[in-house]
Amino acid sequence: MNNKKICAIMFSIMFLSGFFVTARAESNEPTEYDQPHPVPLDDRWGNDVRIGDIDSVCCVSLDIHRPTSHIMAACYYYFSNQTSINMYFSTNRGASWIYKANPFVANGILPNPKLSLTTTGNHYYLAANSWTPHVVRFFRFRVSDGAQVNFNNGAQYIDLVVTNPVDTIKEIALVSDHDFDDQYQNLFAITKNGSLKYFYSDTAGVNWYEISTGVTNASRGLDACTNEGYSNYYAFASYIKNNDYLQIDGFDYYGNRTGLSTIFAGPNSRFTSIGAYHDTAITVYERSGYAVAYYIQYGASYNGGNTWFYYNLTDTTTAACCPDVAARDNGGEGIAYAYGTSGSRRFRYTWRDYYGSWSTPVQFGDYQPPNNIKPAIEYLGNGLYGCIYVSYSPIYGAAYFDRNDWTGIAENETYSAKSDKIKISPNPSNGITNIYFSIKKTGNVKLSLYDISGRLVRNIINEIKLSGSHIINLNEKELPSGIYFVRLESSGATISKIMTIIR
Repeated sequence: MNNKKICAIMFSIMFLSGFFVTARAESNEPTEYDQPHPVPLDDRWGNDVRIGDIDSVCCVSLDIHRPTSHIMAACYYYFSNQTSINMYFSTNRGASWIYKANPFVANGILPNPKLSLTTTGNHYYLAANSWTPHVVRFFRFRVSDGAQVNFNNGAQYIDLVVTNPVDTIKEIALVSDHDFDDQYQNLFAITKNGSLKYFYSDTAGVNWYEISTGVTNASRGLDACTNEGYSNYYAFASYIKNNDYLQIDGFDYYGNRTGLSTIFAGPNSRFTSIGAYHDTAITVYERSGYAVAYYIQYGASYNGGNTWFYYNLTDTTTAACCPDVAARDNGGEGIAYAYGTSGSRRFRYTWRDYYGSWSTPVQFGDYQPPNNIKPAIEYLGNGLYGCIYVSYSPIYGAAYFDRNDWTGIAENETYSAKSDKIKISPNPSNGITNIYFSIKKTGNVKLSLYDISGRLVRNIINEIKLSGSHIINLNEKELPSGIYFVRLESSGATISKIMTIIR
C-alpha cells in the first residue's frame, strides 16, 4: 500500500476519534514524538500469570513450537549462593505453567549468567553459559511435554568451546529456522575481546560448526533472528560496537556475513533486538538521550535488509529501556519495552503489520520491572503475542507471563461483567484479529462489521449468548485496507468500535 493510502487511513482515524495528533515525518533521520502516548487503564493487558515460585531471576528466554503451540520458558536465577536454571512448560499458550526441569545448578554466583532458548524439529534447545567462561552448554527438551531428554549420542548436555580459555563469553543468542526450513540452529556470541562468534548445527544439536565473522569490535546488546522467506539474508544479528554504534549484520544461507547498517546508539545504550519476515526487517534499541539516560528507537528495512530507516519509537523526555521485538510467522511486528522510572516503570506493547503506523502503546505487566533485564516477547499465532518479564517490586526477581488478549475486558477469557463491553486486539491489524465482548444479560447478540460508509460488510454472529465474556476470531484478510466498525447489539444496547486494517 502506498503512502497516500496510509495517510488517508490515519487521517480518518484521527478525525473519527475527535482529535488530531502531530504526525511524524518519515525520513532517514530520527524523528521525535511531541508527547508520550497515554495508556488508558481499560486498554492494558490483563492480570499476569506468575511462572513458578522462585525469585531473584536475572535472565529469561521464551520460545514456541509452532505446530503444537506449546511454549517453553527458561529462567536463570540466584538462590542461596547458587546459580541455577529452571524450565517451565505451557500447553495453553501461557495461561498456566508447569515446572519441568532444573538442568543446571552451580555453587556460587555466576558472574555473567546468560541463556537463550529456541526450537527445532521436535525439541526445544537451551544454550547457557556456565562456570567454564569460554564454553556454552546446550540442553534438550521434548516439545510434546517439556521433559528434559538426552541428546542422540546419549549425552545429558553438549559443551561447545566458543573461544579460547583466556577470553570469556559475554552474551549469546540461539535462534533457528523452525518457522520455515526447520533444519538448523544458529548460535551467536559476543566475547570479552570483542569477537562476534557464529556457529550452526542441525536439529540433533550434537555437532557444531563455526564460520568466522571477522568482527573484533562487538561490545554488547547482542540479538539475532532468522528470516522466513529470505531473499538475501538467512539470518540477522544486531549489537552495539565498542564505539557505541548500533551494528546490523546479515548472514546468507552459507554463513557469510555482510555489514548492513550502523548508527550511533550512545554510551548508555545496552540492549538491542532484531526480527525479520520476508523482505521486512526491524531492529529496536536503546538510544542514549539528553533529558534521560535512554529512550527507544527502531530501524526498519523494506528491501530485505539492504536499506535501513531509523525513527523514534518513544518520546525523548521519558526513560524507556529493555526493548524486545518479535516479527515471525506473518504475525506482524510486536514490541515490548519498559517505560517510565522507578515505581512508575511498567512494560508497554505496540504492534504493526510490518510497515505503517504503530498501534497506541498499551501497558502490560502489573508490577514494576528493573531497568536492566530484557523481557522476551513471542508471536503465539492467531494474532496473539505473549511476553515473559522479571519484576523488581513488590517481589524482587519474580518471573511473570502476560498475553495481549488478556485485556481489561477479559482475563483468561472469563470475568464478571457489569456492563456490555467490546474490545478488538490487535488493532490495527492485517485483517486477522480477535473480538472480545461481554454482555451482562443472556439474550440474542448481533455482531456486525460495517465499512466507513456504513455499508454492512459481514454479519459475524446473530445468536443467543449467555451473560459473561466471549471471544470471536475474525479473519478478514481479503478486505482492503481502511477503517471499519464492529457493532455489538445486545439487550437493546448498541456499542461500536473502530477496526483498522492496514496492509
